[in-house]
Amino acid sequence: MKYFLLLLFCLTVKFADAQNKTGKTIHPLNVGDTVVDFTFRQMLNYPSKTARLSDFKGKLIILDMWSTYCGSCIEAFPKMQALQDKFKDRIQVLLVNPYPAEDDPDERVKQVLTRVKQRTGLTLTVPMPLHDTMLNHLFPHETVPHVIVINEKGLIIGSTYSWAVTPESIQALLAGEKIRFPVKNDWGFDKNTPLFVDGNGGDGSNFIYRSIITPYKDGIPAFIGSQELNEGKAKRFYVINYPLLTLYQLAYPEVLKYPANRTIIEVKDSSGFMLHQDAEKDNKNSYCYEVIVPASPVEVKTYMRQDLQRTFHAIAFNEERNLKCYVLKKVGNGDTVSLKADSAATDIERTSLHKYMHNQPLSRFIDMLNYMLPAPVIDATGLTKNISFDFPFDIYSYNVQQWNGFLSKYGLALEETERNMEVAVIKASW
Repeated sequence: MKYFLLLLFCLTVKFADAQNKTGKTIHPLNVGDTVVDFTFRQMLNYPSKTARLSDFKGKLIILDMWSTYCGSCIEAFPKMQALQDKFKDRIQVLLVNPYPAEDDPDERVKQVLTRVKQRTGLTLTVPMPLHDTMLNHLFPHETVPHVIVINEKGLIIGSTYSWAVTPESIQALLAGEKIRFPVKNDWGFDKNTPLFVDGNGGDGSNFIYRSIITPYKDGIPAFIGSQELNEGKAKRFYVINYPLLTLYQLAYPEVLKYPANRTIIEVKDSSGFMLHQDAEKDNKNSYCYEVIVPASPVEVKTYMRQDLQRTFHAIAFNEERNLKCYVLKKVGNGDTVSLKADSAATDIERTSLHKYMHNQPLSRFIDMLNYMLPAPVIDATGLTKNISFDFPFDIYSYNVQQWNGFLSKYGLALEETERNMEVAVIKASW
């Protein structure tokens, strides 16, 4: 998962025992059970409109359940296609959308596949069963992605996470080794009910004040929210499964307003405030926080700051410091960047084959540089018109020298210097 100051969305499903069209009760299946045969009634990327699970008998089957609303599900598509391509007819990957058409319509599915092809160049050939809601009852889960692994004999050997299904684990299974996949534990969580209350952990009807901080809670989607309780007599604020840095940004919004290259961490172990591309590492630095306080003029963030200081022994503030920085200037006789596109559009996703920024304020480009470079970038070009760039594929690995090579044809350059500037500081409080 990637963590920025964005809400992460993970679709949650609820279900109980159901009946199929023959009137027979469908009972949930667990690891160790033999899978029942059933029909996929709407197939995509498959020779026929329908298919039966038994059509893939004798193969290792991977059911990867997803939704068009789940970004991490879609990000895993290339990996699942690569597994199918690598192991060919020894396995069968099925990208299963188990949601009814009214919730996840075919048009949205087509849009997702189009975006995947545009951004990665990948044409998915893996079969995709659509709208098979019965699988929600056969393989109960609260969140997607949710992966079921079935061996060649029809035995369920994994109810797990997408990241746990790797070329190494599949190779080992095909070689006859026993693999124990991590069990994906889904816990029911109602974002409108306080944590540990009414099924989330106890009766909260008599709370006057409480705050809790826990490590990352596996099986609960990420949420940020607030609500009034007890007819407006109390306030609740919750942050579920977010990085520690995000908690501090929420508690100190007017302080931690700068990008990472203008945020200085001065604590004994700064790794706890780091953000990673690796979901497992991010989870280790993520926490659940919830506070319920009496309704009063005191802002919730005041309580949150106190709780964070008590728990993590760090405070945040602004001060002026002398920093190395890069100043973007006009230089030479290059073709100064100008408006080259009629419509405003941007795609700078890390996996996109064609990265571009068309008809955008220069400040947008400065923001991008501040995200990518280790030192602050300051605009000294004097340019006021919108700009357009078409970027190389590998810009996320560019250093300053490579950026200057790219910018030179536009008559621009990054010049290293030092400046006094306001920064955000997270510092040990004792």
